[in-house]
Amino acid sequence: MGIKRMLKAKVIESAMRKNRREHPFDVEYADNYQLPADAERTHSNSHYYFLTDFKSDETLFFRSAVRGGDKTDELWFMYSDGRGNILLAEKDHIEKGERNPVSVECVEAGKLLKFRYDGNVVPGVKTDDGYVPQKGAAPQKLTMEGVFTGTSPVFEFSTHMSPKLMSRAISREKFDRSFQETMSAIHQVHLEQSGRATAVINTGGREIRLENFPAARDHSYGKREWSYFDRYIWTIALLENGDFVHTSMMRYPAVSYLQAGFYISGGKVISLLKATEMDELPTLGTVPAAIEITGVYEDGKQRITRAKNDFKVPYLFDEDFKVVEGVSDFEIDGVKGRGITEFAFNADKSRWGR
Repeated sequence: MGIKRMLKAKVIESAMRKNRREHPFDVEYADNYQLPADAERTHSNSHYYFLTDFKSDETLFFRSAVRGGDKTDELWFMYSDGRGNILLAEKDHIEKGERNPVSVECVEAGKLLKFRYDGNVVPGVKTDDGYVPQKGAAPQKLTMEGVFTGTSPVFEFSTHMSPKLMSRAISREKFDRSFQETMSAIHQVHLEQSGRATAVINTGGREIRLENFPAARDHSYGKREWSYFDRYIWTIALLENGDFVHTSMMRYPAVSYLQAGFYISGGKVISLLKATEMDELPTLGTVPAAIEITGVYEDGKQRITRAKNDFKVPYLFDEDFKVVEGVSDFEIDGVKGRGITEFAFNADKSRWGR
C-alpha cells in the first residue's frame, strides 16, 4: 500500500470510528425492527436461520425477506435428513398480501427468538448437482416451530468489525462525494449470532424433532438491491468446539474488494483484518466443490478455512441475480464443523471479475 493510499485509509478509518461513537448499535431496536409500510422495493428486512447436527448431518435453513413496494417477498425453507432426502419450500417468492409462511418473533433481544414455518414443501433428493425434486412428488404441508437461544455475542458488522477492513477497501477506490452517497445508499444493519436451537417439524403424518442443535442466525435490514451487486461470497461455520466463524467478500460497481469477517471463541470476538481475495477463489456461477480461505485476525493469528460442499440449492432474484446456497462441511485449523457457502452472481457475467 502506497503512502497516499495509506493516509487515505487512515482518514477513512478515523471517520468510521467517529461514526460508531455517535451511532452505537442498539440490539433491542434491531431485533424488533419492522420494515416501514412506505418502504421502497429496494429495502428489505431479512431473517435467516441455520441449524445442523455434526453427527447425523441433519440440517435446516430458512430465510424470510420482507420487501417494500408492491411486488413479492422472498422466502426459503430447506430441511435435509442427512441421508439424502430433502424437503424444499414449494416456492421461493410470495406475492404481496399473501400470507407469509415464515415468521420470527423476538422474545428477548440478543438472547431468545422464536421462529415458525407453515407452508408447502416438495420432497426431493440430494445429487451431485444439488437438490432435485422427486419425480411425480406432490407438495405437502409442513409446519415447524422453533426456538433459538443465543450463546455468542451479537456481531453487527458496521459497529463491531475492524474498520481497517472497510478503510482498506475504500482506499482503493476513487473517493468523492458521489462515492460517499453510493456507499451510504447501500448501507444495511447486519448482525449475526451463534447459539443453540430446537425445532419441531410436522409433515406427512410424522414429527421430526431437532433437539438443541448448533445454530446461527443472520438479520439484516436496509437497502439491498440485488442488481447492484456484481457478485459476493458468504460463508459461516459452526465448529464442533463451539466456535463461530464468518468470512465474506463482496463486489459492487463502487467498491471491488470489500471483505468482512470474524472469529468468535469462548465469548471473545476477534475481527478479521484480511482474507484471501475473491478473485483467488473459483468463479463458476455456482458453489465450488471445495474452497480454501486464509484469514488474518486482530489477535495476530492466521487461520485457514477449508470447506467441502455437501449439497446446494439455487435461488433466482428479480431474474438478474442468482444465489446458490451451499451446505458444506468445514475444517478450520483442524477443528471440524458445518455451515454455509453461499455464492451469488449478477446475470451480467462481465461484472464478475476485474
